[in-house]
Amino acid sequence: MWVTNKIVDVEADLSWSKFAVVLVRPSVNFHAFTSLLIDEEKKVAVCCEYSPCPRRNDDATEEIPHLKDPWLQIGYFGYSVRLVTPTSPMMYIEYPHWSPIRTEPEDLWAIILSRLPLKTITASKMVCKQWKSVVQSQFLRELFLSRHQNSHSSWSLMCKESQKEVVAHYGCDIWGLERSLGSYISSFVTDKRKIREDDKHRPVWFDDEEVSVVYTDVGLILISFRNLEGNLTYHVANPITRQYIELPPLPRLLLAKSAKHSGLATRTENGVVLSYKVVLLEKCYFETNDLSLEIFSSDTGLWSFNTLRCPQSVRRCLNLDPFSLNGKLYWLGGNSDLGEVVVSHDFYATGTESNRCKVIPFPDLGIKPPNFRRSCTTSQGSLMYMNIFSEHNGDGSVEHKLSVWRLKSDEWRLVSQISPACIKTRFDYFPLTINPFDANTMYLLSRMHKCLASTNVHKGKFGLHNNLERSSNGRTLIFAGELDLATFSTFALPLWLSRIPSPPSLAR
Repeated sequence: MWVTNKIVDVEADLSWSKFAVVLVRPSVNFHAFTSLLIDEEKKVAVCCEYSPCPRRNDDATEEIPHLKDPWLQIGYFGYSVRLVTPTSPMMYIEYPHWSPIRTEPEDLWAIILSRLPLKTITASKMVCKQWKSVVQSQFLRELFLSRHQNSHSSWSLMCKESQKEVVAHYGCDIWGLERSLGSYISSFVTDKRKIREDDKHRPVWFDDEEVSVVYTDVGLILISFRNLEGNLTYHVANPITRQYIELPPLPRLLLAKSAKHSGLATRTENGVVLSYKVVLLEKCYFETNDLSLEIFSSDTGLWSFNTLRCPQSVRRCLNLDPFSLNGKLYWLGGNSDLGEVVVSHDFYATGTESNRCKVIPFPDLGIKPPNFRRSCTTSQGSLMYMNIFSEHNGDGSVEHKLSVWRLKSDEWRLVSQISPACIKTRFDYFPLTINPFDANTMYLLSRMHKCLASTNVHKGKFGLHNNLERSSNGRTLIFAGELDLATFSTFALPLWLSRIPSPPSLAR
């Protein structure tokens, strides 16, 4: 395989460099094709076939071109490989086709695997140790991420109270899943609820109300349930790959504490989860400046107790699990002076910030109350707040404004504010979530049409969706139908797979 220099002028001279060579035996009849853009630059790459020329001796070869810029095609025909330059489409060169050329096939395997969905790539690790090494290589990850840099992964909107799936979007090229994420979560939890008769000391999974699930945007979930002794136990799991980590039990001193909200903070780099922390926040029913936490770290494999200091007193934290983003957790709480607030903390902060949290008021405090309860969602690595406000104009008419804010540097910034003509009354549309991979797309519940609606937060054009839609590119959108006004959380898969980090003693 030969590659040119970067092409700036079509008439410029081309210089060729050898990219890869492959040794194939005469008895093997192998034929495969693939294509890619090299280094994101316009280049010519050709892979050609050496074949004995019938008009000359056995060591002569005939070259026939296979490809034009800027894409690469790899082709094998029996044991032959042809080589050609664009300026010399037909030429003869002296080259012994039996020359024992050595190669590194891992790069070629990575190129081929990068065109497959992650579900298939994950399964290919089981072929052999060499394939496992290729799948876990940085080269394959960079190839795959480059190919899918503008793609959306699978995601679902989950109801926190019932753990049911409200909206599901799957069938993308990245993972290649044929069913929704909620079905994977349900199947995983159901399997773990079964009593293992071969080990009576393991905990039993009880009814649904005894099981709690916390969702993240990195493909991990935190599952908690009560064992036979009535104590909470925790698992960090990937419901797609079915890998899970069973955390050690809480120390007895921490077990004696009151009920807790659970969260999962993760530290990632280039889409790979490097570490995580399971955070348990004691429910505070009175105004306080101190928040008590129990924290499990994957780096140490131990539980620890910590107290966070708030700059303003927090009257309460709502009965909701926090949102997780970039190593931070965000709780919804209240303050006697400010009203409803967001309480945040970076669990990977160092220095004086390691034991301090921030209290951030909502941006619409002090103006007319919103039509719906304040809540948040996550999109493209940011915390988002959306709501609908009804304002009376001087002529007696009512204008309904759909507003969206993004939290950036601990300050709310208005992203958009539109007044769609289709919103006639206060409660025609209920905001559900924002697409986690596209911050311009919002999903709402249309009560009038009893279906899912979507809109561009800048243009305001609404579209209605069936409960089950399949697009031409294989993607599927599912809506659960009529639902109560509950609280929701987004579960999304990353653009690359990674194992759950843990101390060796906890690996599963």
